[in-house]
Amino acid sequence: MIFQFNGNGSMGKFRLWMVALSLLSLLCGFQTERAYYSLDSMTPNQYLGKWLWCGPFPLASIEMMYQPAPTDSVKGDSVDFLESIGGELQAIPAEGTLLKLPELNIKRSWFFYKISDEVGELDSLFHSSDNYFAYAFCRIISPAEKNVRFSVGCTGAIKIIQNGNVIYERSSRPTMDLFWEEIRVQLVTSDNNFLIRLKKIDAELKFSFKFLNTEMNQGSIRTNSLQLINDSRYENRSVGKCTF
Repeated sequence: MIFQFNGNGSMGKFRLWMVALSLLSLLCGFQTERAYYSLDSMTPNQYLGKWLWCGPFPLASIEMMYQPAPTDSVKGDSVDFLESIGGELQAIPAEGTLLKLPELNIKRSWFFYKISDEVGELDSLFHSSDNYFAYAFCRIISPAEKNVRFSVGCTGAIKIIQNGNVIYERSSRPTMDLFWEEIRVQLVTSDNNFLIRLKKIDAELKFSFKFLNTEMNQGSIRTNSLQLINDSRYENRSVGKCTF
C-alpha cells in the first residue's frame, strides 16, 4: 500500500490518525481480545488455537537461584514468573504486556500466536531446545453458567488456572506423545480466563486444548475438582477423579 502526501501537513495528520487508532484499539481491547472465544460460537470437538503466549523461562537460569540446585522433580515449580503482573492466580495479560525478572536477567513480552494445527509444537514457537517453563492465556465468554468438557493434551507438566482457581494440575510426564485427559469445567457467566502453565522436561513440548461439548446435565461441579472421563480413544491414561 502506497500513501501520498501533499506536503501541507498531511504526514503529521496521518501520524496523529495512526496514534489515535492505536489508542482506540487499546481502549476497546482489540489487542487482548484476539485470544478469546464465545461459547455460543464454539462447536463440538473444536481445537482452541488462539492464545497469548509468554516464555520461555529456562530451567538453567532458575538453577542459578538455588544453592544447592533442587531436584528435577521440583525444580522451579514454586517460582511464580508472573509476580510483576499480579501473580499466576491474578494475572490477566494483554498482548504486549512486559514481564521483568531482574533476578533471572529475563524480560519477556506476551504475544499472540494461533496454532494452525491441532497440536502446538512449542519448542519451535519459543526457539528453544532446552528445558523451560511457558505460559498460555485465552478467554472464553459464556452467556450463562455452563458445565463443559475439554480434552487437554501435553507432553510435559501442566497447570490450568480458571479465574484465579487451579482446576487441574499434573506433574512432569516426559513423553514424545501427547498425554490426553478429559476435564469437566464449570464456566461462569461472562468472562472465563484460562491461564496455562507448561513445563518442558527433556521431550519436545507439545500442547493441545479441545472443546468437546456442553453437558446437558448442568448440575454443579465441586470447586477446584477435576473429573477425568473415560474415553477409549486415548490409551495409557489415568482415569478417575483428581482433587487439588
